Amino acid sequence: MRRLPTVLLISGLAFAPACGGENQGEEEAPSLAEMLQDNVLDEDSLPPEPLEMPDFPAQRRGRMVAASAGAPGGQEIDGSWEARAAMCEDPPMLQVMAGEPGVGTLVLLQLPPAEERVARYPIVIVDSGPPPAPAAQVGVQLFRGPASYAYQAMEGEVEVYGFGDRVSARFAVRLRDIQSDDTVLYAGVFHGVGLEPLPLEQCEEAKAALEELDVPPDTSEAP
Repeated sequence: MRRLPTVLLISGLAFAPACGGENQGEEEAPSLAEMLQDNVLDEDSLPPEPLEMPDFPAQRRGRMVAASAGAPGGQEIDGSWEARAAMCEDPPMLQVMAGEPGVGTLVLLQLPPAEERVARYPIVIVDSGPPPAPAAQVGVQLFRGPASYAYQAMEGEVEVYGFGDRVSARFAVRLRDIQSDDTVLYAGVFHGVGLEPLPLEQCEEAKAALEELDVPPDTSEAP
């Protein structure tokens, strides 16, 4: 059975998830960081039936607004949430987190040079290390009563249409619940979200981790 490779998220860079609740059940979903870092998905189990992507919702300054479409009886992920954005210039990466207790969405972008950041960022899955820029990763965590769900984007894109002191983008992705194989189409927009730098120590930690991943294997012959 063929496997899809893992997706990387540098631990320590993600905002603390705005997800959770008092009744999460005995088996909790992994955090967004764990989900994007450790998950290996099975391509053969993706359902073949087509789903229709929901329309992009109306934008709201400083917020992420999103809507989902899935199989009848499945979970809906709809709402408008305050969003936060932070980035590193070295390594060049941006993360946007939005949510409230019970639901949270994380968008992670690998950034090209500054003059090229208003662009389309395709969802990319890699074996290790960051995907080549421009590239995107999206994760969603959801709690409904005693049940918890963790979704990872398998395909789609994030389209950045504003990048400066504030960042604006819209996204349309296919999500996969990593625990049940359920597929959800998810469309949204975050608009005019204030952009802040991540703490220097976090950027340095991310850079060191990426440099360690980029070390080429030793191919020299032993004497």
